[in-house]
Amino acid sequence: MKKIIHLILISGLIISCNKNTNLELDSGIFRGVYYRLDNGKDTVYQGVANLAISEDNNTFTLVPDVSSSAPLNCYGRYFIKDVDSILFINDAYLNEFFYDDLLILDTIMKFSQIGEELTLEFTRDDTIFYEYVLVRR
Repeated sequence: MKKIIHLILISGLIISCNKNTNLELDSGIFRGVYYRLDNGKDTVYQGVANLAISEDNNTFTLVPDVSSSAPLNCYGRYFIKDVDSILFINDAYLNEFFYDDLLILDTIMKFSQIGEELTLEFTRDDTIFYEYVLVRR
């Protein structure tokens, strides 16, 4: 009887954990801040980002706040690679002059979703750090 009670308690603790460790990203609209930092320097780009995620068809839409110069508008598809990495594929046309695969979502990024917070991160050549810190609206 004690073993059954212990199993029930342990199962409850595991289920109640808020971190999403499945190969999925919860649908919703997230709003937060985008940062690009160069190695040891101040923020190069910073902006307010709105990210809509649809897990039904694995699509996303990224829209900056009107007062932000970064990130850029884009939309496309995403695929969860493993429990902490996600591949974004941009389907929006962008002028090559403005193209940076991290000013839009068009690369593999590390991600974590804990409760209502979604974080996306990428480091390029150990010199440039990109981060989105978003909260479900």
